[in-house]
Amino acid sequence: MTRFASMVSALSLALVVPMSAKAATLFSQTYTGAEFAALATLGPNATQSVSGNSVTYGMTSHYATLAEFYALSPGARGDMTFSVTINYDALTNDNDMAFGFTDGSGIIGAMQADNGSGTLYVLNGSPSNLSAIQNGTGFSNQISATFTVADGSGPATLSYTNGSYSVSDLPLSSTFDTDGVLGFALYGNNKNESYRINSVALEFATMAAVPLPAGGMLLLTGLLGTAAVRRRRRKS
Repeated sequence: MTRFASMVSALSLALVVPMSAKAATLFSQTYTGAEFAALATLGPNATQSVSGNSVTYGMTSHYATLAEFYALSPGARGDMTFSVTINYDALTNDNDMAFGFTDGSGIIGAMQADNGSGTLYVLNGSPSNLSAIQNGTGFSNQISATFTVADGSGPATLSYTNGSYSVSDLPLSSTFDTDGVLGFALYGNNKNESYRINSVALEFATMAAVPLPAGGMLLLTGLLGTAAVRRRRRKS
């Protein structure tokens, strides 16, 4: 095999081998607490007070939705990842702030609680349906989480960081439709809790496979054409 033919063969193989999935960001934004409050809808059993760059949320009932922010309208998206980093301060003795992503009905979420020397809970479709995952996680005023949700209400996982504690690819029982309206929400657990939100960073991304670049096909076509010309010249 000639050197040129080897190069064409190798390029052809590289172009037909399926490419690995790569996230494509649909929405990415970092807000101060005040900016988030200006965009979000206040829950029916919640109160808010904006001061400087922060917003303080209170609640008048158990399992209250504090605020909801819908970032994406319905659309075909496939598998997705949802990421959030929240910096906040608990202003009451009971610290059980929860958070999650939603399609308007279902929820995938988690809660950082102060009991048991810090406990990670997951939300099973609603703020009131909780499962304890790990005690003794410690406590931090900054938490980061990434949820992965498969297309068509498929399986979901959670990766979560709170100070020195972290967990990866934790299976979740709840899920939702990734093609629906998509948003983020903050929740409280017990009546009279109060939280000062300093910043919220959000990212919504698809996990679509990277398509073959048009330039790659043009290059392959050009190389094959050049090879054909060389063959004709050798025969003449």
